[in-house]
Amino acid sequence: MRLHRAALVLFATFVLCLPAAGQAQQLDASMLHQLTWRSVGPVGAGGRVTDIAVAGHPQHIYVATGGGGLWTSDDNGVSWKPIFDHEDVSSIGAVAAIDANPDVIWVGSGEVNPRNSLLWGDGVYKSTDGGKTWKNMGLKDTHHIGRIVIDPRHPDTVYVAALGHVWGPNKERGVYKTTDGGLTWTQSLSVDDHTGAVDLAMDPHDSQTLYAAMYQVQRDGFDGGDPEYGWGPGSGIYKTTDGGRTWRKLTRGLPTGDLGRIGLSVSRSNPSVVYALVQTSTTVPRETDTTEGEPPPGKKTFQNGGVFRSDDRGETWTWVNELDQRPFYFSQIRVDPNDPNHVYTVGNNISESFDGGHTFKQRRDNIHVDHHAFWIDPADSRHMIDGDDGGVYMTFDAGANWQFVDQMPLSQFYEVDVDMREPYYIYGGSQDYCSWGGPSATRNTVGIMKSDWAKVMTGDGFQAHPDPTDYTTVYAESQYGGIVRHDVTSGQNVSIKPQPKPGEKAYRFNWETPYFISPHSHTTLYLGGNFVFKSVDRGDDWTVISPDLTTDKKGTISTIAESPMKAGLLYAGTDDGNLWVTRDDGAHWTNVTAKVPGMPGKRWVSRVVASHFHEGTAYVAFDGHWSNDFATYLFETTDYGATWTSIKSDLPADGPVRVIREGRENPDLLFVGTQFAAYVSIDAGRHWVRLMSGLPTQAVADLIIHPRDGDLIAATHGRSFWILDDIEPLEELTPRVLASDAHLFKVRPAVAFADRVYTDDQFLASNWWHGQNPPPGAILDYYLKTKAAGEVSIAILDRSGKVIRELKGTGDRGINRLSWDLRGEPPTHKAGGGGGFFGRLVGPLVDPGTYTVRLTAGGRTYTTPVVVKADPLVRISETDRTARRGTLDTLVALQRKSDAATAQAKAVNAQLEALKKAVGAAQNVPAGITSDLDKVVGEMSKLNDAVGKSNGTVLRLYREIVSSPFLPTGTQRRELDDAGREVGQHAGELSTMVSKTIPALEHRMDEAHVPRVAVGG
Repeated sequence: MRLHRAALVLFATFVLCLPAAGQAQQLDASMLHQLTWRSVGPVGAGGRVTDIAVAGHPQHIYVATGGGGLWTSDDNGVSWKPIFDHEDVSSIGAVAAIDANPDVIWVGSGEVNPRNSLLWGDGVYKSTDGGKTWKNMGLKDTHHIGRIVIDPRHPDTVYVAALGHVWGPNKERGVYKTTDGGLTWTQSLSVDDHTGAVDLAMDPHDSQTLYAAMYQVQRDGFDGGDPEYGWGPGSGIYKTTDGGRTWRKLTRGLPTGDLGRIGLSVSRSNPSVVYALVQTSTTVPRETDTTEGEPPPGKKTFQNGGVFRSDDRGETWTWVNELDQRPFYFSQIRVDPNDPNHVYTVGNNISESFDGGHTFKQRRDNIHVDHHAFWIDPADSRHMIDGDDGGVYMTFDAGANWQFVDQMPLSQFYEVDVDMREPYYIYGGSQDYCSWGGPSATRNTVGIMKSDWAKVMTGDGFQAHPDPTDYTTVYAESQYGGIVRHDVTSGQNVSIKPQPKPGEKAYRFNWETPYFISPHSHTTLYLGGNFVFKSVDRGDDWTVISPDLTTDKKGTISTIAESPMKAGLLYAGTDDGNLWVTRDDGAHWTNVTAKVPGMPGKRWVSRVVASHFHEGTAYVAFDGHWSNDFATYLFETTDYGATWTSIKSDLPADGPVRVIREGRENPDLLFVGTQFAAYVSIDAGRHWVRLMSGLPTQAVADLIIHPRDGDLIAATHGRSFWILDDIEPLEELTPRVLASDAHLFKVRPAVAFADRVYTDDQFLASNWWHGQNPPPGAILDYYLKTKAAGEVSIAILDRSGKVIRELKGTGDRGINRLSWDLRGEPPTHKAGGGGGFFGRLVGPLVDPGTYTVRLTAGGRTYTTPVVVKADPLVRISETDRTARRGTLDTLVALQRKSDAATAQAKAVNAQLEALKKAVGAAQNVPAGITSDLDKVVGEMSKLNDAVGKSNGTVLRLYREIVSSPFLPTGTQRRELDDAGREVGQHAGELSTMVSKTIPALEHRMDEAHVPRVAVGG
């Protein structure tokens, strides 16, 4: 029981748990399925592509990503769709399919590039229906898979290159083989617990011959660039000629020392030619502040690694070039399938050789850097697909021109923040592709476009925070503390990174340096390096307010927070496992690491958050994957860190927590983002429920609740930003509400936004992307304890109690959601069917004011108010607004009258035409009756046309006036008056026709015994 809960809340909880009340209703995920996330982008803002497969025909493409799942196109990239959104993991290292049956897809989960921000997987997946359904085929503890190769002659025979754990040893490393389509696996090649398989290539003419690249690698527990070690005696090239039953290490002509990462490629046109991109300990400098690992000065030799070529199927090798860019991250080499001497290496850049690798020329293509996947069309070498840290690019002319595929929102964001515009904007930094800001909603009916997003900083992006009082000032950063203050108006930046004084040691900063704007002063910033820094002048000057809070020479602060309840109450966590508290703005610090119970050792502190409900309450999450520990650690303190209690409860045991947030209004409401999903608790962490409706499996790197609007925004590390609109139902979902039969939740104020009339993105065919706008108007939520047996209805009432709109609700168990578009009941339009070219008629927008929402369910009614606010961009006086409303009321009444007259005129005209036809077929009809009938039919036809024309004028006026928020023009008001007179005149003429003219004619026909059909109004 949380100590700071009020006595009333404690008593209510106790009463609800009494045995007499029965077992309390417990929240489950099915009760939240109508609370759906929406994707808002950005698109084209980064996203690491790890592998590409093309099968069946050159237009059938599969793209694997480091964090965004698997995507496919069947029309050569015109359109794309995700097909791996709801499996247990989102990171993919390899994808494979073959022409014989492209609907059979193999996926190796877990990115294989051992960088600091990579995500892990849980084995091999297989689909036999083109990605509609998937099955995990095992190898779950391999974590990172670099390549999958299918035997084209025996498709149930598949080979997998498994790197294994990146942060520690494990026995599942190596090459695996199945001969029964994945039902069983054999570890075909294993070196040791520290060495895994990173690449695999098959002889295209002999599927029994394969080459494997083994890689000895391990990252340490810190967030630096290179792995702790990226070479060793376990690394090397191995070959089998008997389908993996036996392997032997290839050494002739290769470097003799410890090797690192190796990339492989076998020539399709001449399989005797094999290329290898080989790293040694002296290939390139390590990314570190020390000189350890620097390459020797002078001319490079084969001992320094680079490009090697074999002309005898790998038996002997020749060093042909020293090129090998940042090998631990890339090491990809490709040979043209139609020319064994045409070779590409892809790394930071694409380099090309036409002489078998002896000379390379770096291409100067206008595409993103950092390339990991490269496919060359076997039927046309000019057709290539490149996958890099920016996304996917395609060329059809050998790279002279590239097409950017900007339809997949794959950004790997680290954190999220929001401003206070209306609609508000979202900010964050994307892995390897800048910091961005963009709208949560737009006035564009097609949605949120790529052009709506803008960069606020170039380079690698991490955190971005707007000044809460002035959105034109945004703080953003690149890696290792590279923080700037960005002026949105001019687009200019000023660097504000803290710098040591002369004689001081260099400060250390985390890859993602934590900083924030104080909730107590918008000019005060806090930032964490190995010290805590404070600025009171927006970063112009910094003061160190802590000792070195780390205990390792590489350690840095990884998370920092200030209490919204008390200025200067700070928490800081480090990547080497320390947790600190100060209650006097840094004058004194207390290390509370040892107060956290049940920890197996020091673990990276992934997030610390101070409560905005109670001064002494804070939350901390630890992420042990940096220590090869994938358990879940989540704690709460209510006494300033003196004691901590675990609140991980029933969260998955193997999903490290990246962020925790409190609800906006309810202290028992908590949200967490883990490496694989988002979760919610409505009971202070005693029970957690997946909150994933509409959201693909993702690493949820950060969450924030908009302080005004109450939206929950997620920054995902692989699929950009997502919004769960209006979490008020979760704020109110107390045990008492759960136990009730039904409950109507509060409705947040709604703005009657007017859509933009003209945009330039209405006819963009299929090759474009748009983010989802929120549902227009007011979001209405209600809870049903059980599925409704009868109809559920929603009525909107004006201030007088008059029903102005009726909506049909869903009757699902749990939270139900629908939206009211802030319009009154649409006019009935029987005469015109669906409304013609312009679509169905919509009701007029209601005026600003307070309305009542009435829920009727299970024979009971529930009500709550809803405030409708005016569009702030629409300038109209109250006098004009009142006059507009009066015009609309008159127009709606006229439209009903005109529509009824039009329907009646059409019916009468049709019946008279039928009568004329029947009389024409009859015998001995007096000539006078025939002529009189023709006259009546002609008069009715003219009247029908006139009534229809008037109705068309009324409908046009209705559409014009209802679609504009302004006072109707004088011309429109004059037309309305004229139309009113016409409709009245036509109604009178129609009445005369139906009540006098036609009955008189019928009477004469009856006297003359003329057979006829009945005519009536």
